[in-house]
Order: sequence, then structure tokens, then C-alpha cells
Amino acid sequence: MASLPKLIDNNRKTLADLLLTLAPDHSHLSITTGYWDIPGIMLVLDKIRSYTSIRLLIGQEPLSPRRARNLKTDKPDEDFPEIDFAYDLAIPDNIKYAAEFRQTITSIKQLINDGVMNVKIYRKEFLHAKAYIFGDYHDKEAVGIVGSSNFTKKGLTVNRELNSLEEDDRIVRYKPSNIEDTNGHLSWFDEVWEEACLWNGKFTEMLESSPVGDLTFGPYDVYIKTLMEVFPDELIPKPELGDDTKDVLYSFQNRNAGILINKLERMGVAMLSDSVGLGKTITAGAV
Repeated sequence: MASLPKLIDNNRKTLADLLLTLAPDHSHLSITTGYWDIPGIMLVLDKIRSYTSIRLLIGQEPLSPRRARNLKTDKPDEDFPEIDFAYDLAIPDNIKYAAEFRQTITSIKQLINDGVMNVKIYRKEFLHAKAYIFGDYHDKEAVGIVGSSNFTKKGLTVNRELNSLEEDDRIVRYKPSNIEDTNGHLSWFDEVWEEACLWNGKFTEMLESSPVGDLTFGPYDVYIKTLMEVFPDELIPKPELGDDTKDVLYSFQNRNAGILINKLERMGVAMLSDSVGLGKTITAGAV
């Protein structure tokens, strides 16, 4: 009897853990998902950034009968996934991590510009399949994962998901010899991939122009830039004080003394306005 595929349950071992385990042994990755988010790719990006090829296929999952009836549609939204991504990238919980997201977006853009990563959108019909396929037709260690986990942080870690792991490369790489024959993981993916629309440009544009994109500035960046403009003297190298102050001043007092000296040398006047108890007298004495 042939061995059964392994089942991966997030409650026991998350799919993210499995992907991180498999990633170092491969250089090709093909993903089909009903949704995608930046925190999801952040979990595995460091392990796949040196890959030869990454194919990301995004489709819209079926609507519930109630929603489909209210929207009077049985086909994917024409503005999917643009409107969903725009909303997701702008929510406050994501903006809090803007600095980290910007680094990830920069890496994604570089992968796309280098021809390593390609993104397609499947608009022909609803796409409910989720698959993670490591390897290509030439890899004898090809691995296929099929299940319910979207390529999102929650889908890979905390949602109650179930996925089937196939490690027999003959099954993963199998190509049907006729139209009635079954597909292997890669041949199935290739068929859907060919029917999808290339989305590299729009994908890049949406990421970089979002509130967490690398062409925009978040609240923290604006705050720091404002401080640099208002207090440029803070960036000027501070003079070294005499050795007799090293064991007397705290580090912040030493820094303040250097700032005062710079101001005095440039403008002839300076004011030290620290709060009560921070040692203004001894700092001024050192100056």
C-alpha cells in the first residue's frame, strides 16, 4: 500500500514552521492562494530571497451565497484584489509596523525587478485552491503542499488549517500524458498559471504607494524629519570634554554639554532647559 501524505494541522505544527524547514533545500517556489498579506511573506522572505524563481498566483475565494446574492454576482469582483489590498495596507494595525513593511516591500520590488518573482491574478473564476510547491520539473526533491492555508500570517500560523504534504517528487513533478490523466502538483499549477493575468506592475504600484510603501512617509518618518530640520545642531559632532569630567557627568549630561558648546561657538549664546533634577548646574559647570 502506498504511503499516505502527511497532514499538517496548525494546532500541532504550523504551516509556517514547515515552509521554513523546507525552504533552504530548494530554489523554486510556486504558490496559489485566495489572499495574500505582507506579514505572511515576512515569515519566510529571508529563506526564499535567494531563490531562482518565485511564482505567486492570487485568486478570489468564493463568496458566501448571501453575499453573492446581495452583490448579484457569481464571478470574482472586477476590482479584486486592489480594493482589498488597499484597505488592508491602510489599517492602523499595519501602519504601526510601517518601517518593517517598507523593508519587505523594497525586497519584494527587487525580486520582481530581477525577474525572480512574478505575480499573477486569476480572474477567470473563483479560486479556492491553496498550494505551496517547492522545486521544478528538474528537482528530484520536489515537494507539494495542498490544503486550506492562505498565504497570510494568520493562515500560516494561527487559523485552524489542514494541509497535505506530498514528498514523493514523482507525484509532484508528474505530467499527464493525455487529457483524461490526472495532474501532478506542478502541472496543475502550470495550467492555472497560464490562464492568469500578469500583475507585477500593479502589484508593485499598490505596495509602494500604500501608507506603508517605500514611496510614502509614515508618522514616525515625518516626526524624525521634522526634528532634523528644527534641530540640525543635534546632528553636528559633539566636542570631547576634558578627562576630568568623565567620572562626573552622566552620558546625557556630557551630550548636553557638547550641544551647548556648539551653540556657544556658533551663536555666542545658549540655553540649557532640562527638567528639575537632571543636573543643569553641573552640566553648565563642565561647559
